[in-house]
Amino acid sequence: MKYLSIHGIVGLEIDDNYKWYDTLIPNIPMFESNAKEVEKIGTKIKVTYKKKLELKESYEVVPYIFINRNTNQFYDKKYGCIVSKENNGYRIECSQECNEWIMMLLEYCLLLNNATFIHSAGVAKDGKAYVFPSWGGVGKTASVAKLIRENNYQLLGDDLVILDKDGIVHAFPKKFVLYAYHKKLFKESMKNKKLIKGGLSNLVSHLIPTIKSILRHFPFVMAWARRHNPQSKRVTPYEIFGEKCIATDAKLSGFTWLERIEVEKTKTSEIDSYKLASRALMITLHELYDTRLQEFVIALCADNFEFKYVFDNSIKFIEKVISDKEINQLFIPQNYPIENVAQDVVDYTLSIDKK
Repeated sequence: MKYLSIHGIVGLEIDDNYKWYDTLIPNIPMFESNAKEVEKIGTKIKVTYKKKLELKESYEVVPYIFINRNTNQFYDKKYGCIVSKENNGYRIECSQECNEWIMMLLEYCLLLNNATFIHSAGVAKDGKAYVFPSWGGVGKTASVAKLIRENNYQLLGDDLVILDKDGIVHAFPKKFVLYAYHKKLFKESMKNKKLIKGGLSNLVSHLIPTIKSILRHFPFVMAWARRHNPQSKRVTPYEIFGEKCIATDAKLSGFTWLERIEVEKTKTSEIDSYKLASRALMITLHELYDTRLQEFVIALCADNFEFKYVFDNSIKFIEKVISDKEINQLFIPQNYPIENVAQDVVDYTLSIDKK
């Protein structure tokens, strides 16, 4: 059994027979733990492997989705997993790689404990955290790299961080996903990797949903494809920056929405705290639940999850946490090169850090 502790908020117990441990997004060095420490954590997710899955006394709600009302169990046959609610968390039985469900369960368990993922970049310095929620492809990765390398900030995450009700931002330093346009910024990490770009990359992006639906029936091939995506390279931030450049947590000081729009130069604009909290929550749910949103809604209907934790409680505590912080939206020209985006985000961060 392998044990992970997500900042003492949620524990994970991973069956040694689970064959895709190396693909797990929460498989991050700072989360490695042991049975004794994980046992102390109130909310847990247990991941077990079964070659063949079957949910007895269940019925099919929509194609490939089965529920058992008596046991509150949920079977996603397409993704090869059964989700069971337990007294102190959830058990997920898998016949194949199921990172999507593990991440959805992890987010829900965080919400049960008044914490949530935020789809954002995050850096820390002198105990203060600066978080930048946004869509994918805006320039978050490039921005944090420049803040770390040239301005002595530490990384909290380039894609996900964890925010709790006390305003503490906890690190979630998953692997960086580097694309062809990152090559100038990450030369050393990408020197032996040739990536497709331009029109061919766009074509592959359009084909990915179809490819995934086919490979889903061949889990080992799917896991291989994740590691050998011709569009990107995955590199741990520990390899890029070194362990000393990775923070564990920090107190939230700034929360800024990044967006590329039709403007001549980068500018800041005020934003209401509720609207910003709503954006941050929705973009996070989109990031985590995108491919299994229908299934998650059915799980809500099947009483596997509670609506109030996913929406009501979460948006209330996000807004409360950010309401007295430095909040803005940063509008960035659409046609800006990634290096310019990074520099403008650095300049903005330095300006609010001085306040």
